Amino acid sequence: MEKLNAKMRFLFEAIAAFYDEIDTITSKEGRPYCSEYGKMALRYVVRLYLTEVRGRGKAKLQTFEEYRKVSSQSTCYVWMVCAALFGYGELAPKNVFDWLFTEPKILLASSDHCRLMDDIVTHQFERERGHIASSVECYMMQYGVSREEAVNALKEMVEEDWKIVNQELLHPSPCNITHVVPHKEVLSMFLGFEKVMDVLYKYSDAYTNSTDGTKDMLTALLVTPLPISS
Repeated sequence: MEKLNAKMRFLFEAIAAFYDEIDTITSKEGRPYCSEYGKMALRYVVRLYLTEVRGRGKAKLQTFEEYRKVSSQSTCYVWMVCAALFGYGELAPKNVFDWLFTEPKILLASSDHCRLMDDIVTHQFERERGHIASSVECYMMQYGVSREEAVNALKEMVEEDWKIVNQELLHPSPCNITHVVPHKEVLSMFLGFEKVMDVLYKYSDAYTNSTDGTKDMLTALLVTPLPISS
């Protein structure tokens, strides 16, 4: 902590306080393991961020497969799902967290879906601001195709990810290590995340540009009451 600048120290302390609070709440529920899995998920994502930063300094562009493997996991999906499981009570015992860290098909497909949709609508803007090359650029370079052809190919991959998610919702694959098939409500959470990503990245980057409509949607959903007529 002493080596961190003031902003990083503030963020670290906020995260640490969050996990302390989670530990207090979930321990009372008889689930003292939750916060440790959350920290594990966050460390996992940060290591991926560091891998991406190192890749940014290389002169040679990554292959599409190399980029996709790392960047699909750096979407924070594993951390978001892990954090969501904190609130699932008895539906999320320890073996469900173990299942999550085996990288089940539904997690990989959901993460990939998010990354590809994000890159399709943000690659030009992120290229201008000096971000790492996206899946669009990597695909164009590797296969010698136009931007439009690369985007169309990525859209087909998004459709395949949707198929995997739907298949796993209907007939979930048991994990060979934990022999666990999570409760249907836990699996349905992935569908909820998928819907959110589909809304945020379907036509533009509505996550970054939240004032272009995302704020209004969230206000309508969570703040403004719906009128009920008799």
